[in-house]
Amino acid sequence: MNGSKRNWDGIGWVIFAGAAGGSLSWLYSLVLKQPLCDSVFLSLISSILFGVLAGGTGVYVFKLVDQSVFARTFFIAVLFGFVWKPVIEAIPDYVRKTAQTLLDSKAEAIAEKATASSEKLSPEGDPANLKPQIKTTGDEAVKAVATLPSVKSSTSTHQAVTDSAVTAVGALRDVAIRSEDASVKKEATEALSKVGNAALSTQSYGVANAVSKSLEEVADKNADPTIKGQAQDIKKKIDALNAPPAATSVHP
Repeated sequence: MNGSKRNWDGIGWVIFAGAAGGSLSWLYSLVLKQPLCDSVFLSLISSILFGVLAGGTGVYVFKLVDQSVFARTFFIAVLFGFVWKPVIEAIPDYVRKTAQTLLDSKAEAIAEKATASSEKLSPEGDPANLKPQIKTTGDEAVKAVATLPSVKSSTSTHQAVTDSAVTAVGALRDVAIRSEDASVKKEATEALSKVGNAALSTQSYGVANAVSKSLEEVADKNADPTIKGQAQDIKKKIDALNAPPAATSVHP
């Protein structure tokens, strides 16, 4: 089974071995008087088909053997064909785990972009450069928050994405408070609003609470009545949804 062509040619042997294992499982069920169903013929066909699927799964999906070793590959396929039931039951779980791994990787990549973008923000920066950076940071944070529902089952990934969003919130808050340009303050406050809305729509209460706290600081530390009022209005909308308290703080 060496080489890509021989590997492909070898699939016939894997199918045969899986079918043989399935047939053996059918015979074993007869010995134990535990047939798969009432019809002997249907039991045999089902066992063979499931055996082929299980054998192929063990060799090509789980990759438990070096396919260049023919005898080992053949007997592994027979063995998996014989014990096809637990193998078939394991396939959905394997697919779920693979899909979740892909989702985690995508979410982590987005989180890294959000963190990198927020690190570039400086309240003392040139307003002409700050405005596009604010937009980018806000957009990346929104994207990160949008992935949170899909990674709830992965604690470490969920926490990493949450942290990246909270870091971005903190950076936007600093710009909204410390920038000397009113238009920059306004843009940073609007970016906070977008992140807050995204957090509420995904029920990411930790991020929503971080946004609420940041907006409170923006309102308290701004003399500009327009910015103060804008921050207070957005905060009220977030707080109106009664987000439960979370142990999430804005990075200093």
